[in-house]
Amino acid sequence: SNMACCICGTSMQYNPSAMCAACLKSRVDITSEISKTGEVEQCRGCGRYSGGQSRWIACDLESKELLALCLKHVHGLDKVKLIDAAFLWTEPHSKRLKLKLQVRKELHSGVVLQQSMVCEFVVKNLYCRNCHMEAAQIQWSSVVQVRQKVDHKRTFYLLEQLIIKHKAHTQTVQVKEVPDGVDFYFMHSRYAQRFSQFVLGQVPSRLVSSSEKVYSVDLNNNKANSKAAIALEIVPVCKDDLICLMKRNHASLGNLGPIALCTGVTQNIKLIDPVTMREGVLRPDMFYKERPSTLMSASQVTEYTVLDVELTG
Repeated sequence: SNMACCICGTSMQYNPSAMCAACLKSRVDITSEISKTGEVEQCRGCGRYSGGQSRWIACDLESKELLALCLKHVHGLDKVKLIDAAFLWTEPHSKRLKLKLQVRKELHSGVVLQQSMVCEFVVKNLYCRNCHMEAAQIQWSSVVQVRQKVDHKRTFYLLEQLIIKHKAHTQTVQVKEVPDGVDFYFMHSRYAQRFSQFVLGQVPSRLVSSSEKVYSVDLNNNKANSKAAIALEIVPVCKDDLICLMKRNHASLGNLGPIALCTGVTQNIKLIDPVTMREGVLRPDMFYKERPSTLMSASQVTEYTVLDVELTG
């Protein structure tokens, strides 16, 4: 049924608001509870944007990541339904970001109003913690020292490929080669802890020590700056090494060996008995309890080609 608009008197189809579409748009503002302005923080040194909770995100201008970051600073979006969001062009040096939002809200039963609005953000310049530490000539706060005391570091080469594959090195600020291993430097201790857990989960290794040294203290704010060091040791066994199992290892592996050949290194050490061809797995904790000795390495092994097999009884 038709009715007249209570404001302008235009004939229209009945709706609970008793107003036509033009009067609804002019008198009802569904964007009144949505913030029109805001601020985003950008690091002057590295150009990353603050994501809250000490997180800094690298975003390009007018990217999806920057759009999602700006929408988090718009208050009141939970009261309407967001239909579309896009950037409006601004001068790159103006330190302003503008978003055009399309929002929708149901006013009455069956009456839905959709409006557009513009949100403007001011880009504030400051420094992230990494750039602050770099300016103060503090190059790192945590180091992970990975060691393997063998002549041929084939397991280290495997670990290097795993680190590159899983991108576990993205938070490192420096990688330094030292005798018997590599040192990985990080700006924050949580990255060093995460990296050490990655190494322990990828190759057979153990945590040797974890220490922390305080180098400055702020008594007024009850804060202290420290440097942490985590030492990891990879088992001195590589693929194709011939090892001699101790008595306890020999019994726990179902009388495997005692002479066994290492066929692979993952989280554990894979072994095979060259006499009975039985296979077994030696865990890192079992290895460090008994420490089986390495008889021959891969460089000392001679490869033979079997041309014929003759069964004798």
